[in-house]
Amino acid sequence: MINWILASIFSFVVIFAFYKITLYFMKKRTPTYKVKDNTYNNYFVVFETAVIPDIRQNKAIMSNIMIKYTIKNGFVVSSKISGENLKTLLMQQYQLTPKQVQVTQGNLFI
Repeated sequence: MINWILASIFSFVVIFAFYKITLYFMKKRTPTYKVKDNTYNNYFVVFETAVIPDIRQNKAIMSNIMIKYTIKNGFVVSSKISGENLKTLLMQQYQLTPKQVQVTQGNLFI
């Protein structure tokens, strides 16, 4: 009976340790990007318009973001400004309504 209890406790400890190690390495895979001591956050920029603007050509936007990759209807970017400010900047630069552009923060697993 004692052996069974000790084996159960040991199994629980091993599973818990494996869980903590997995979480530790998953956090290491999603770093914040540091460029010139400015912390960047990851955002998904999705356009609900027929034509997706090429934000690479806009210097005002590119001075605040780094494009990680393109997706079907937008971009995945790292930005040094907040998501709300990024959305406002995109709306101003391309005369969009709030429903035409969505900016959501997310983790990148790269």
